[in-house]
Amino acid sequence: MTQIDIIKTRVSCRTFENLPITQDLMDKMTEFIGSNINPPFGSKAEFQIIYTPDIKDKLKIGTYGFINGAQYFIIGKIKKGQRDLEDYGYLMEKIILYATSLSLGACWLGGTFTKDSIIKIINLTDDETCPAISPLGYKAEKRGLLEQSLRKMAGSDNRIPFTELFFEESLDTPLVHDNSNPYIIPLEMVRLAPSASNKQPWRIIKEIGKNIFHFYIIRPNNYEKTKGVSILTKLLKVADLQRVDIGIAMSHFEISCNELGLNGHWEESSTNKIINGAQYIVTWQG
Repeated sequence: MTQIDIIKTRVSCRTFENLPITQDLMDKMTEFIGSNINPPFGSKAEFQIIYTPDIKDKLKIGTYGFINGAQYFIIGKIKKGQRDLEDYGYLMEKIILYATSLSLGACWLGGTFTKDSIIKIINLTDDETCPAISPLGYKAEKRGLLEQSLRKMAGSDNRIPFTELFFEESLDTPLVHDNSNPYIIPLEMVRLAPSASNKQPWRIIKEIGKNIFHFYIIRPNNYEKTKGVSILTKLLKVADLQRVDIGIAMSHFEISCNELGLNGHWEESSTNKIINGAQYIVTWQG
């Protein structure tokens, strides 16, 4: 299965078979996690797989009632910095995609788990953060009724149209979905990326005649304009998950470009900051 096929196959899983993961698959996951250490912005991160029966008295997850049958969780921590959350999203999505390639299920959980228990489990220090975790295990044959309801409420099976996410030169000019353009596939893989509450906050502007793509965040109406942070995020004291979402989108875009032989790299521009309310994050220089 190709990396692009894996991205297409990945779906959020909240209902698991109550079975231990085989040692062979655990070894493969552990090896991959150990090699997955180079995010675009250079943040220092650590991830591990936690077997919950061993720490059931310590692990208290707010959304655990929405997760059925999972015996394992992917938990990470990253040193705080300017682009820490983007790097976290980038790295963890790669882990989740690798799990998908092994026919294991996973699901992003951000902001709704008990931070105190996580702090104890992974020895989280004051200069580190854990913005999201994921259950891990064998997917159940059928989704539970609660999971079906949650997916319907979040619109998880729906995606914003291509022409409302991707643009040329400015946010006023939608990018034409031209199948002769090899970058259409990486952009479509971004469109398939998971995001908090399925908000799909990424907007990408391509420079005319160049393989240069600028990544932006479109914020909801309730964000604090001076700092670009959701008011709800501040009140709940959770991570800015839309920045994590951008990291996930970057991961999908880069993986797809690499597989298609579309060479490039990430860099930050000093000129592209805010356009029509969209907050600039990073540029793919093809």
